[in-house]
Amino acid sequence: MPIIPLGAHEPDPRDMLIYDIADTIGAALSDPADIGVLEVAEMIIDQVEESPIFGEKARIRMKAKSRPRPNP
Repeated sequence: MPIIPLGAHEPDPRDMLIYDIADTIGAALSDPADIGVLEVAEMIIDQVEESPIFGEKARIRMKAKSRPRPNP
């Protein structure tokens, strides 16, 4: 039986975003400084907006809005 080499692993952007958010929450919980819930929420929103998933979904929404709609 031949050995099939593994291809390059492409991490799932959604999984990466989940781990980034979990890392942010973990860092906020373990930081001795008093970080407020709103600050953590802002950090999470920043991560979501910077993620490739957010950009792709925004691009799809804009493309859908630019399509002509049929008249009823």
